[in-house]
Amino acid sequence: MGWFKNRFGNKPHNPPTLEENWTVAGSGNLLGHEWSNRKDVNGPDRAIDLAWLGGFFSGVSLAENFTFLTDTEDLTAAIDWMDQRLMSNPEERVSQAAAQLAAQLLHPERQNPF
Repeated sequence: MGWFKNRFGNKPHNPPTLEENWTVAGSGNLLGHEWSNRKDVNGPDRAIDLAWLGGFFSGVSLAENFTFLTDTEDLTAAIDWMDQRLMSNPEERVSQAAAQLAAQLLHPERQNPF
């Protein structure tokens, strides 16, 4: 039996919502200044960061039954937003910024401008 079955058994599992805490691995655990330092580097680290971001939004889309990114323009806009956010908040975690963007897209009426 795999990790998932050992962790959740046969019970249905409700994924955490954006308001709950979760453990983040990979690029999501980077600080804003680490993300920003890799921004202009065309190498595997930047590719991994962008793949992490795409995966994050795919996961939230599935969990929330909401499509965030429908084309390349949307993904480019999300990357630009993340770059600006993390440059302005160098001690914020990438996962926190991504969750903030997802929350803005899910609930634009609840968000304060920053």
